[in-house]
Amino acid sequence: RLDLSQNSRFIIFDFDAHAPNGTQCKFANDPRILLISFHQAGCYPYDSDNGRHTGRLEQIGDFHNIINLPLPPGSGAGAYKYAIQHVLIPAVTRFGNCNGFFVSAGYDAGFMDPLARMNLGSRTFHYFGQIIQQLAHDFCQDTIFCFHEGGYSSAHVPFSCLAFLQGLCAQNNSQNIHCPFQDELDAMGPLNNELQPHQQTIIDRVAQQHQLHGLHGLQPQFEDSEVPAYFKCPLSLEIMQDPVYL
Repeated sequence: RLDLSQNSRFIIFDFDAHAPNGTQCKFANDPRILLISFHQAGCYPYDSDNGRHTGRLEQIGDFHNIINLPLPPGSGAGAYKYAIQHVLIPAVTRFGNCNGFFVSAGYDAGFMDPLARMNLGSRTFHYFGQIIQQLAHDFCQDTIFCFHEGGYSSAHVPFSCLAFLQGLCAQNNSQNIHCPFQDELDAMGPLNNELQPHQQTIIDRVAQQHQLHGLHGLQPQFEDSEVPAYFKCPLSLEIMQDPVYL
């Protein structure tokens, strides 16, 4: 049973491509909530609520309980994995034991989504699930609540969601569902798997702003080689050099 008392504490991780303006507005002054959002910089909502809750880097909440990471358009697996290791894991580790891990699971960061310009594929969503499962086990007594949010590619979202759920359930060997986009992603080259300098700059800036450098979080108990073959899609599109909206 979920403890909703005044002493309860919760983590919210939002990986939807759009900034969590409503969630941020609701919990910006609540020290019991740690909100961490990875979203596309400058994507809708661009100026909602007079710009007060738009996922900007400098919006940190009244109790430094809001961590916004506006990633550059074109960010892919390399950027997101670096952000998880240098922002998500240290922040959750510092926040410590709590009563539940809430996930705003949006799949519009997928490379086929028509409303965003991020470059993720099923393999990275599977990785999200693995990391969240381990963090919830270590800090939240395995209490996880996931909410399906964005994701507007009817072809790609089912594979992304399935991959995430399998990672969340620690399933590395399930029915062999082939990702039909693997050949297309393979043909785009390896660049998307690598962290780009302009992506690292913004991630390191967020980590420094929230004093996360030097914090030692969990070490993943799995390697890429353990990910099912049907999720092993090199995720790449041409890196877009749009300016980062802070």
